[in-house]
Amino acid sequence: MQSEWGLVLAGGGARGAYQIGVWRALQEMGLAKKVGVVAGTSIGALNAALFVQGDLSGAEALWRSISPGLVMADDSRWKCSQERMLQLLRAKIDRELVARSTIRTYAACLTGFPFGTPAYFMLNGCTPERLERTLCASAAVPLLFDPVEIDGVTYTDGGIGLFRDNVPVKPVYEAGCKRIIVVHLDPRQVLPADPYPGRQLIQVVPSEGLGFGRKGQLDFDGHNAAWRMELGYWDGLRQITDALLGAPSLSPMPYEQTVA
Repeated sequence: MQSEWGLVLAGGGARGAYQIGVWRALQEMGLAKKVGVVAGTSIGALNAALFVQGDLSGAEALWRSISPGLVMADDSRWKCSQERMLQLLRAKIDRELVARSTIRTYAACLTGFPFGTPAYFMLNGCTPERLERTLCASAAVPLLFDPVEIDGVTYTDGGIGLFRDNVPVKPVYEAGCKRIIVVHLDPRQVLPADPYPGRQLIQVVPSEGLGFGRKGQLDFDGHNAAWRMELGYWDGLRQITDALLGAPSLSPMPYEQTVA
């Protein structure tokens, strides 16, 4: 059945806490329950799985408790641990619940870095093992994580590469959603409306910089995650309301601004 509302969650590492704040805004506005299709890349795919579980408080608690030790390898300031990612995924995501959800859920991956093309995996109907491999593949940032093999093909993070899709509107658009809420983590990736005729793109863009590098994508700190969620909440309330009322939103702050 065609859904009126869709949700797209961009990739961006630890900055993804921002999307949980936007989810809180959607919940309070009565829009979260209207979403019938959701797609995400990298951290956006993991947040998409949390979204279809419907446990907003649990997702907020997860991000508030995040720390480098839950994700990063012991012997590196940059390298992430795939085993720890799997442990976190298995502890916090009910793979069977996601697989049987009535909300169509997609994770965007890339068929190898740097020249691969985007691939969009539907999580509904997946076995728990395939679902976790797909989520790990979507978040397999080259050099930080090892690539993940699915059905004999090697996949990496869907948001990094020459032909990446870090803002996977495509599967939501093709599902026929008329209103598509896009939650960005990078203001430079705001999309033109032209490629999506007949659809309303409601784009939520950070009004302050979410940070970069170890102060952004790799900033797995619960205190800063709480700040990003708070920002996402207020941005979501304002920008979605403005879009629905046809009012202009304020321009985002420069991307280079970082978390103090």
